[in-house]
Amino acid sequence: MPTTEPGHPTDGCTSRPAVRASRADRAPAVDRLGIDRAGVDSVGVDRAGVDWVGVVEAPPGQASDDEDLAQFAQSIELALVVAYRAGAPMAHSAAAAAALAAFERHHRDHAAAVGRWAGARAVAAPNRVLAGQIRARWASVSTEHDALNALFSLENAIAATYQSLLERATSGVVAREMAMICPVEAQHAVVIGTLLAKPTTELVPLFERKDGAFDPARYSVT
Repeated sequence: MPTTEPGHPTDGCTSRPAVRASRADRAPAVDRLGIDRAGVDSVGVDRAGVDWVGVVEAPPGQASDDEDLAQFAQSIELALVVAYRAGAPMAHSAAAAAALAAFERHHRDHAAAVGRWAGARAVAAPNRVLAGQIRARWASVSTEHDALNALFSLENAIAATYQSLLERATSGVVAREMAMICPVEAQHAVVIGTLLAKPTTELVPLFERKDGAFDPARYSVT
């Protein structure tokens, strides 16, 4: 599990402070979830990084900037819940249905986890800009393949978002929470990408990147 000292946020989705996320963060999903080139044999995703949720209590006097970051992350997580609910009716294969149901639960758990750090700024509604984009895209989604492609893009984007937010967090405990969530989102992308038969090089990049991250200025919570 990531360890950081207060005031020294982890620089990436990794278990090592000040080292960017690497291929190792995504690769375990392949072995743990029973994935092979034929697809997903067994999706044991309920254990994929959510056992820690609720372990750490928010300290008094949390920095307001970190509360803003947590509020933004919570709103994005809730928008991902919207996406998974919209995609669920199109998941006709057993593997896709299992993955989508589990990942929707994960995003609800992640929203609750980062919401603790938002304090009084915690939100109950999804990010309205992203939720609107998701609903507009789903209007043209009609197959399982289309839904998985859309979710694959969203999971990569939210992993990149946490990568970006980690660099802005001033509290070590907030950075730790985000560093725990970030690789789980990346592993979601691995599972969905495997269902889409994407090449390993696309599923497991050499380094986690910030490209495509949701920008708080563009995806305003209010």
